[in-house]
Amino acid sequence: MDPLAGKMKNRILNRIFLFLVCFLCLSVGKAQKETRQFEYMTTADGLSSDVIYSLLQDSRGFIWVGTKEGLNRYDGYELINYSLPRKHFQNPAHRRINALCEDNHGNIWGGTSNGIIKMEAISGALIHYDLPSSGKVSQSRYVSSIVVNSKGQLFVGTRNGIFRYNSQTDQFDRYTYFPFHSKFNNYNKGERVVNDLYFDRFGKLWVATAGNGVSILDLERKKNVTYSRRKRNLSRISSNYVEEIYEDQFGVVWMATANGLSRFDRETEEFLVYRNDPKKPESITDNYVRTIFEDEKGNLFVGTKDGLDLFNRKEGSFSHFKNHPHKKESISNNNILCMLREKSGTFWIGTMLGLNYLSPKAMSFELYQNIPDDPLSLSNNILRTVVEDQQGQLWVGTMKDGINRLDPATGKFSAYRIEGRSGKIKKLNAIRTAMVDRQGQVFFGTDGGMLRFSHGKNRFEPYTFGGKLKFRKGVFALLHAQDGSYWVAEIDHGLHHFTPQTGLVQEFRKSREDNTSISSSNIKVLFQTREGDIWLGTHLNGANRLNEDGRTFTRYAPDRHRKEALSDRRVFVFFEDSAGRLWLGTGMGLNLYLPESDGFKVYQKQDGLPGNVVLSIQEDKKGRLWLGTNRGLSCFDPETSRFVNFTQEDGLQGNIFEYQVACTSLSGQMYFGGNNGLNAFDPLKFQSNSYQPQVCFTDLKVGGRSWRNTTTFQTQDWLQQALPGAQEMFLTSADREIRIGFSALSFVDSDKNRYQYRLLPVDSLWHSVEEHQHHVLFSHLERGDYLLEVKASNNNALWSPVPARMKIHVSANWAAYRSWFLSLVLLVLLVVVGWRFRSKTEKKPKQKVAASSLKKAEKKPESSEPVVVHSSEVPDNLREATEDIIQQMDANSWYLDKKLTKSQLALHLDVSVSHLSTILRDGLQISFNDFINQYRVEAVKKKFEDPRSRDYTLLAIAEECGFNSKTSFYRTFKKFTGLTPTEYLEQQNLTSIK
Repeated sequence: MDPLAGKMKNRILNRIFLFLVCFLCLSVGKAQKETRQFEYMTTADGLSSDVIYSLLQDSRGFIWVGTKEGLNRYDGYELINYSLPRKHFQNPAHRRINALCEDNHGNIWGGTSNGIIKMEAISGALIHYDLPSSGKVSQSRYVSSIVVNSKGQLFVGTRNGIFRYNSQTDQFDRYTYFPFHSKFNNYNKGERVVNDLYFDRFGKLWVATAGNGVSILDLERKKNVTYSRRKRNLSRISSNYVEEIYEDQFGVVWMATANGLSRFDRETEEFLVYRNDPKKPESITDNYVRTIFEDEKGNLFVGTKDGLDLFNRKEGSFSHFKNHPHKKESISNNNILCMLREKSGTFWIGTMLGLNYLSPKAMSFELYQNIPDDPLSLSNNILRTVVEDQQGQLWVGTMKDGINRLDPATGKFSAYRIEGRSGKIKKLNAIRTAMVDRQGQVFFGTDGGMLRFSHGKNRFEPYTFGGKLKFRKGVFALLHAQDGSYWVAEIDHGLHHFTPQTGLVQEFRKSREDNTSISSSNIKVLFQTREGDIWLGTHLNGANRLNEDGRTFTRYAPDRHRKEALSDRRVFVFFEDSAGRLWLGTGMGLNLYLPESDGFKVYQKQDGLPGNVVLSIQEDKKGRLWLGTNRGLSCFDPETSRFVNFTQEDGLQGNIFEYQVACTSLSGQMYFGGNNGLNAFDPLKFQSNSYQPQVCFTDLKVGGRSWRNTTTFQTQDWLQQALPGAQEMFLTSADREIRIGFSALSFVDSDKNRYQYRLLPVDSLWHSVEEHQHHVLFSHLERGDYLLEVKASNNNALWSPVPARMKIHVSANWAAYRSWFLSLVLLVLLVVVGWRFRSKTEKKPKQKVAASSLKKAEKKPESSEPVVVHSSEVPDNLREATEDIIQQMDANSWYLDKKLTKSQLALHLDVSVSHLSTILRDGLQISFNDFINQYRVEAVKKKFEDPRSRDYTLLAIAEECGFNSKTSFYRTFKKFTGLTPTEYLEQQNLTSIK
């Protein structure tokens, strides 16, 4: 053979080998790269131990956690530790909770290393049960499993056989049909050591043993079948040491053993075994399998001594999850002990080092940002517009670094920038808006005019419609109309309308207060409906619609005298959905245009919006609207009026979006951006959480006393179980502060659960509970009968169908009345004695007392009104800016920032410091400090009137409203009210605040 040919052959073979190795590595990487983010809880979060042996969700929805050191309950917000009876659990080794179960009466049963505990559903009392023994007592007392069958019978598996609960005697009896005959008397025999009990869908009891495989008991016929490796059947169980039995939703029975995962075929009575193969990375992680469970989608999870595996039924392969010391999102420990899928959708894993849980991810948001030293990333994270051209390329305009083009197929960006250092060049690189016209031409509006992309030169060039338009300021909006004409909005210079067929340019500016001109020369957005109507959105003067005559406009602005008026003067976006409905995003909510009345229906924060400032709107193929707001991204269903909200914690670039940075590609991919990059996502992958939460009361505090029990409150006469779904509480008028806690028991993003309540007959409307709170506080309830109703929504704003109810009875405090009666008697006696004494002495003149009282009254200053600026006092050239400052201060509450400066306020308002000074001085005729402090004083007065502030100090309230010291608070408050805070509280009869 030719040596050269041999070398070439070897090279080819080596390349083929390297290719196969790379392919296998990629395949292995793909098999192991299952992106799931684990969260976990440890003793630092309140668990009694980091070692988790058992998990249970009861019929109410609470999650119970059995640990090495005792019992815990989780309600979505707080872990509660329950102390075991000291008499039976002095030895820490006995506190291990191996098994948990709930019976048909709602009682919680726990299997420990020293017998059984029962937590009663009504009283919450913990009762200990011992077990009858033969041989070593400790073997019978070690409980490994507890199960309940369809008839409500309770069975217990121990190291010394099976026991059954006798409700007549309130004791446990040995189940005589297991072990099967009397010769098994030695407790070391594997036949007697039960690791797990399981009732299948046919009512048969499966027994997993530590040495004799699996037995199936027919309780009705008193018969059994045993499968073990001692029997010579063709396909045997993988090990006689069986840890757990699990039946999946398809009826397939799986067995966790000490030598692999076994799958049992009921028809053939054969076992299919999965074991670890070091040569196959897609095989099971470890042969010692402890536990098996399914998640909400039917995925089979397998817990081993060396990690968690996800089983692919179709391919017969396993994906692996293991602890990574440098990744917080990895599982906390590789030794998996138990698992649970709870009904709201989360998946829980107990390990040797903490309790892990997985929440189904509602959406996956891809984030594009600038990466230093990467020319193929965004050139700048501060974005101002985005559009898609006819070739499917995405064009992104940045605030100061020109234009980027994104190729969605590669995820790479190409940068386009007008070169030069002059002021004009800088303005051309400051992008404001973009448009792709009907011919496919790409245009951008900048602070220096218009740019058009030249495909031949692969660059952007200034564009003036053949010299017809000359721009002096920034171009903020562009529109290519259906008739082929172009509309261009130039800031402070109104509209330019160019008709290519005639070459004519028409100008529209604000010239009058009637409909013969636009309402403002500051146009921010242009839009044309499918029927041809052209709409204009202004910064501070509402919306305009061009009438059919092409010369006059219909104006829309807020009007307190009209119910269906536009909600705000700031209009950021127009959008026409697939049903032909026109939507407007404003500074005060989402507006739906009503053609029949020429008005608007408004959706605001109280309706479910995350924030009232709606900046961008897009529609997916299911007809849902996606809204970019000032407090996150929202998915709105117009048919159900339901909002599902996402925040930066979900992977968004930030919580504030920009008003022209939104588009939907031809493929359905959506893009939203702001000041921290661009998000991309497929809206059709979003599946709303359909679990309807059931509210449950969790704790009660009356004054300094607190109760927190299992499923109800039961403390003498304070709170009693009345009827299913309702509790009853008895108080007296002496109980001044009542705090009632509750939970939706929906564990998927539980921080996003929301609550509403009403106290009948006091309230007719529902009150919203503040975010991140799950309790209500009442004080000074008068005598009478009340009904508290609480309802909740899950993380996707799906509300509970039926509220939780609690009856509250407030009776008279007779002890207080006795004291009052004695005081009255004493007062009468004092009056009588005084009258007799006075009749014997000279009467003092009443005029002095009256004069003294009058003098004291004259010293009390009258309260003065806060500074109010009337519109007639504001110069015309500053009217719009003045109204904008007041509206934005009301909407954003910047005055709550203790360190707010004039520069910071100017930055918030997007104006210069000098211009802000001019507005305050000439427009509002007020200093900066007085302007901010008058808002703070009004906020303090509102806090005074809020019952929830009664237990706060004056200084705490002042600091919460923006004041940074007691001295400045007192001085400022008296300046604007004429009274000190104490005098004001006395005048308003609010003496509970100190």
